Order: sequence, then structure tokens, then C-alpha cells
Amino acid sequence: MEDTFQPAGLAVLSVDADRRGASGRFGMPLTFMDLRGQRRPDTPLPHVYSTARWKESRHGIATLPPEFLDDFHARFALGLRLPGVHATRTPTPDGSPAWWLATDTSWAYLCAGETFQWGPRDLAGEAEQARAGAAPVGTAGRQRGGACSCPP
Repeated sequence: MEDTFQPAGLAVLSVDADRRGASGRFGMPLTFMDLRGQRRPDTPLPHVYSTARWKESRHGIATLPPEFLDDFHARFALGLRLPGVHATRTPTPDGSPAWWLATDTSWAYLCAGETFQWGPRDLAGEAEQARAGAAPVGTAGRQRGGACSCPP
């Protein structure tokens, strides 16, 4: 399964009385017209990953369980907090989930309490910080998040 976290969601916005801004909440998963600046569906991972870069990668301990990203609502929430980050789920040899996170300049591999990262961004750390602001799995989902469009 490849996705850019969860790029599909309906935002229901109400225009302010002065017509200078709008705000609202996300609703059901829905996509029918790409938004300007929407994440591309193709992952940059093949362009930034190589065996040589794996050998240069930083190894760390992950507190973000890969199973967390299996939840639609979790991916949607993290996608809002991690602009430009693409996610790809891959199984490990034992069948447990592992995730690749990638941008045009960095990648991270998260599996079973470990991370391997390469590039200037700390994608595993960013994902762990974003998780702190997301609802726990099984609680209020994407409807918990909202959007606001305000004048500069």
C-alpha cells in the first residue's frame, strides 16, 4: 500500500460574516478534485534511497509503533502535521508492519522499535512529535481536526 499518509478528506468550511476567512472541520474521507499543492501520489523514496545511503543511515530507537500508522485516522492526522512527507507500508520478513517515510531529501524506516534515517530531516522524530498531537487510535478521528483560511 502506498500513500502520502492519508491525502483524502472532506473539509466543510463556513465563511465568516465579513467574508474574509473561513473555518471548519474535516468530515468523511473523500476526494474528487486535487487541491493546489496537494501531495503527489508518487513517493520520492526511489530517488533518495540507495544501499550506500542505508550504510550511512542513523540508527535509533523508535517510540512510535509502526502499527499506529495502520490506522486511517492516525495517518490523516500525521499527514496534516508532516507536510511533504510520503508514507509507504511494507511488511517485514515476519509479517509485522514497517513504514518508510520519505521526502525529496530524507527518508526514515520504522520497524519494531527501531529507526534508520538518512538526510537532513529527522522524519522519525517528526512523526513521533506529530503523534503526540493526534488522537489515540480508537478515539475521535479525522473529525477532530479542522482548517482555517484567514487573510494575511
